[in-house]
Amino acid sequence: MDRFDQSIATIIDSETDSDIVVVAHGAVITLFLARHAGVDSMDVWRSLGLPSYAVLALPDYALLDIVTDIT
Repeated sequence: MDRFDQSIATIIDSETDSDIVVVAHGAVITLFLARHAGVDSMDVWRSLGLPSYAVLALPDYALLDIVTDIT
């Protein structure tokens, strides 16, 4: 998880004026959200469909939305 966190921080530091999209496995996204946005990891993991995405605000990783069904 620390490697993923560092990768995200590096991407954010290099992209100052644009939206950022990161694609990852649902487990990684869930653990990242639990660590930074304070969500319950099991609730998020169980809710994720394929595909799903989360929207975060920077710089504090505030969770804006989790979309679990885009069909």
